[in-house]
Amino acid sequence: MNELPQSVVAEQAVVGGLMLSPDSWAKIADWITEEDFLRHDHKLIFRAIRELALAGKPYDAVTLGEWFDANCLTSQIDPSYLVNLQMNTHSAANIVAYAEIVQEKSRLRQLIAIGQDAMNAGFTPKGCDSQLLISETQRKLNRLVVEGTHVGPRAPKAELLAWYEGLRQRYEADNAMTGLESPWHDLNKLTFGWQPGELIIVAARPNVGKSILGFSQLAFSGLRGHRCVGFSLEMTYDAVLQRMVSAHGTIPHDWLRSPASDRDADHWAGLTLAVRDLQAATFTIDDQPRLTAEQIAARALREHMRDPLKLVIIDHLHDMRRPGKDLVNEIADDCRVLKALGKQIKAPIIVMAQLNRQGNDRPVLKDLRASGGIEEVADVVLLMHREDYQKFDDREPSPVEIIVAKGRNMPTGKTIYLKNRYDVQRLDDFVDYIPPKVEEAKTTRGYVGGKDRAAGTYQ
Repeated sequence: MNELPQSVVAEQAVVGGLMLSPDSWAKIADWITEEDFLRHDHKLIFRAIRELALAGKPYDAVTLGEWFDANCLTSQIDPSYLVNLQMNTHSAANIVAYAEIVQEKSRLRQLIAIGQDAMNAGFTPKGCDSQLLISETQRKLNRLVVEGTHVGPRAPKAELLAWYEGLRQRYEADNAMTGLESPWHDLNKLTFGWQPGELIIVAARPNVGKSILGFSQLAFSGLRGHRCVGFSLEMTYDAVLQRMVSAHGTIPHDWLRSPASDRDADHWAGLTLAVRDLQAATFTIDDQPRLTAEQIAARALREHMRDPLKLVIIDHLHDMRRPGKDLVNEIADDCRVLKALGKQIKAPIIVMAQLNRQGNDRPVLKDLRASGGIEEVADVVLLMHREDYQKFDDREPSPVEIIVAKGRNMPTGKTIYLKNRYDVQRLDDFVDYIPPKVEEAKTTRGYVGGKDRAAGTYQ
């Protein structure tokens, strides 16, 4: 059997260096753990050093010996070994480099353990289906990717220079957008574009149009050469493409569903152009249902490694696969996975979500299903609303409101209005639209801080 990855010399250099130079503790304390050491005696020595350091006490060979005595662990450590470690360590100058070796060997051992667990689970699934086993393995691998980094605080000099240069270039280019542009003018004025690394939640009741918004953004970005991926957990691939063709070609969606139902209509020329344009677009779509957040993150990372992504769209959060025992905490965990994905690939992650409130009241943040977990993690939460979404008549459809329920850098409560063109699966700018006045009687659900939602308040 092959020996597990290890470096006894590096482990000795770390614990010996800490004993020799207590000031070195701060260099590694936040990213290396007892479990990163393979040898049992080194684990115990590191645990003792940590406890003594947190108590503000010294941790040389003598004080460590006393700690082992006090904790009845003398039989598990040779006192002479502590003395030899301190005496044979010549310097702690390279302790970070040695600690990196220790951690690297630890991560290789963890990778082996994950592989062995996956193999054992494959032979003995114990009633779990393959998708659940794969999801659990991906969750462990994703955690291994994220954990263990030790970049830590950095001086701002280089980052400030890069930020300043980017700001100067945007100014000279006369471009107000600092992020990825959306198809809607008023939304761009509000957000300055979807910002890299941010998690944006777009929530609505069923049939209000969140999927139209999400996939309109995907097509818009892809048609402009931005690499992006959309995850459709609810609709099939064909259904998504049909909506995109309808929107891009301004072709009635009902005609695309059944062209033989209206043979007098002639949409074939527009259809041909729309299909040609969308074939050249740089988006991809994954319509696998019931994916977990970890599976989505893994698939997006795979796409990103092929060619860097500028945007990820997910439709929708509440269709993700999860045990469902603690919805609030599980959704919060899913949001953290997706937030980490955005930071890792430096792209906005836009996630559609469901509102759980019935009726036609203007929605607020607490109407989000498991809102506590979402509000905690998301950078931006937008709520979509239509006054007429439960009414089916021939009148002009009411505007679609986009309400800022949470925004780190935008006024909370601000509302923009888009034109409802759902017959062709579109949301368009509503030029010169004047919203009706909100009556004072609606107060708590219609106002934020005593002001009309259209005005907004910064928090």
